[in-house]
Amino acid sequence: MLSRLRPRMHMRVRTFAQSVSAELVKQLRQRTGAPINKCKQALEAEKGDLDAAATWLRKSGIATAQKKASRGANEGVVGALATPSLDRVALIELNSETDFVARNEVFQHLSRTVAAAALELPSSGAGALVELHVPELLAAHVDYDGRRQTVEEAIISGVASLGENLMLRRACVVRASDGVVGYYVHNSYVHNFGRTAAAVALEAPGALGTAREAIAELGQKLAMHAVAAAPQYLSRASVPAVKIAEESDVIRAQLATSKKGADVIDKIMAGKLGKFYEEACLLDQTYVLEDVGKVSTLVATRAKELETEIVVTGFARYHLGGTVQDSPPDGR
Repeated sequence: MLSRLRPRMHMRVRTFAQSVSAELVKQLRQRTGAPINKCKQALEAEKGDLDAAATWLRKSGIATAQKKASRGANEGVVGALATPSLDRVALIELNSETDFVARNEVFQHLSRTVAAAALELPSSGAGALVELHVPELLAAHVDYDGRRQTVEEAIISGVASLGENLMLRRACVVRASDGVVGYYVHNSYVHNFGRTAAAVALEAPGALGTAREAIAELGQKLAMHAVAAAPQYLSRASVPAVKIAEESDVIRAQLATSKKGADVIDKIMAGKLGKFYEEACLLDQTYVLEDVGKVSTLVATRAKELETEIVVTGFARYHLGGTVQDSPPDGR
């Protein structure tokens, strides 16, 4: 009877996740760049073990990267990084989903890391322009987030930290064997990382001291010109025969109804092809920064003033979201 009168007592068991200190969360955030809530979650999952929590975040980042891989990444940065002697310049394009992330310090640090890896990647073959294979660059090792890892792993870590799909789109190195490479980045978010970049290789055998400095300045000006004028080729000699044939066919079609004589039509065709070269070839373009005529004229004038030989041997121009072929494939 008494047992029926006694109120039934139910024991409620409450569980609490192991609490972690704010200092540990801060350390993990500084180490990985991950959001505070993710750092706390990782530390709770690994019972306050900092190293294990960092590994947890990396594994989480791989899963996150796989989920976000199908999302478009059309923003980001184009960046340039040079050796101290200016004999090599790397250009890279690293994409993000939004302009907001492109301006983030974590993303910019990642971009510099990728550019440094591109600059150090061994490259063989002749020519001023070396197009890098993205898979090879992704497999290169870098120091990032306090550990040695591949570029691909660093990007995955960036995905986990920033919450957006990130993609390494392209990279190249412009080099000079006995000269300098001038470069310029336009619309920079941070030093040497922005929306458009160009690098121009100038060979100047034996140039030293002030002459070399002047040639480096010329290279930078030519890179600024390339950013503005968007050349497709270095010179007439570097335009593929197939492209010349295409342009010639277009001109012939335009003149198909002309009643002019064959000699006149040939002259018109030559003039129109000349106009194409002046628009498409760096050395044939009118220099846009000063009223000095063609780029080739400027280079010849500076060489005479400095009493040294200067030869422009190649260039590359990257614009954010531009076609991968917007720099000359042969570097000539």
